[in-house]
Amino acid sequence: MRTHSPHVTVILMAALIAIVGCKKDSTTSPSTTTTNSNTDNYSSMASFFAQNGVAMQTYTITGSAGGSFTTLQGTQVTIPPNVFYNNSLQVIKGTVTIYFKDIYQKSDMLLSDMPTNMSSGFPLKSGGEFFIKATSGGVPVSEYLAGVITIKQPISIKTPIDSNMGAFSLLSNQFDMVGWQLNDSIGRVEYSGADYVFSLYQFNSPEDSGSWCNSDNEDYFLGYNQTKLVLTETDNPATYNTFVFLILAVLIQWCTYIMTLEMRFLTIMLLWVCHVQLWLLA
Repeated sequence: MRTHSPHVTVILMAALIAIVGCKKDSTTSPSTTTTNSNTDNYSSMASFFAQNGVAMQTYTITGSAGGSFTTLQGTQVTIPPNVFYNNSLQVIKGTVTIYFKDIYQKSDMLLSDMPTNMSSGFPLKSGGEFFIKATSGGVPVSEYLAGVITIKQPISIKTPIDSNMGAFSLLSNQFDMVGWQLNDSIGRVEYSGADYVFSLYQFNSPEDSGSWCNSDNEDYFLGYNQTKLVLTETDNPATYNTFVFLILAVLIQWCTYIMTLEMRFLTIMLLWVCHVQLWLLA
């Protein structure tokens, strides 16, 4: 029997997928060199996320009666009677409008500009995240609730139930969304049958911003070897707004969205970085 030494094949592929431009000078003809028929134009990164992110859903209930609704993705929201207060801490009896988003897919998280990490930068395993905001007469209700709003998040049949899910809320500052943080005061997460059950005790403050909540396991990735990736910024942060996403799949994909605010063009680069095969011949 002959034994051969290991062989390593590394394939590095880089592909510039699309450059879509929007010139400020209307007298300049746009470039006619295109690789596809996509004619989408975005004036900013905010415009890109607004057009490609998860859409807002709107529901109406009566405060004194409560109500429930089920989203297209199967999220079940149950609101008990007399649960909402106004800013004077009086129970709201009349019409209440609920604004809601639910996100389960990693692609929807990225396209909705949602962070996928804790505020410390550490990765999370998500069982689903949602946005909720309630208004009465166009005015946000109080952050305090007289009862518990229940959000049932369906568990994918491809994903085992994770009993270590916790209630996380989104931490933001005046510039950006920093990441998710464990927040036992806002709620708790359990599982029942084929659902994670997020019990919402109160909204985030300020009320007019709405509340982003997430069912997460903060310890899931501790069981994996950690690799440190350092990206050194070479552009001017005051001029460029750079987004970098690392997706682990069969191939590692770097999706970098670069927005030049002054020249107003959007470059989307998909860099296929790593396809390493190691085998032994015997």
